[in-house]
Amino acid sequence: MEKPTVPEDFIKHTQEKIEKGQDLSIPISEHELITECEGDELCERALNDFFDYSVRYAADVWEMKMLFAEKNKYSTEEWQDIYGKADRARSQLHDTLIDSIAILIRQMNRAERDTDWARELMPAGKLERAYCGKFAIMLTYSRYVNDIE
Repeated sequence: MEKPTVPEDFIKHTQEKIEKGQDLSIPISEHELITECEGDELCERALNDFFDYSVRYAADVWEMKMLFAEKNKYSTEEWQDIYGKADRARSQLHDTLIDSIAILIRQMNRAERDTDWARELMPAGKLERAYCGKFAIMLTYSRYVNDIE
């Protein structure tokens, strides 16, 4: 399977948001996650899955943004069909991303690793879509800017 990537424009767009002062911080860095999971095969596997889903999700969100930019090219019926399919796929991927975070947290807990960072993703007690999506996007940005494999 080919390793997922994000478009260069995604990186530039995110950098512009940061330069404008938008708070795009993350609760834990990729390096800290790697360090916390190091030495435990199940944690490492869950982390790699989470990283893969994060990149796929970030790329999908960017594709959706580009799709909206071309909305006027389509008739109303065509747009509804195209948007509906894209939105369902993005929503499923978002659900899978959240599942991968939950699995990572469970594996880290099982291995008695620090999961305090996860509290920021669940201010009401359960993983929240918006917080998980932002985390995945910003972690992906950080990994690409810092060229982490």
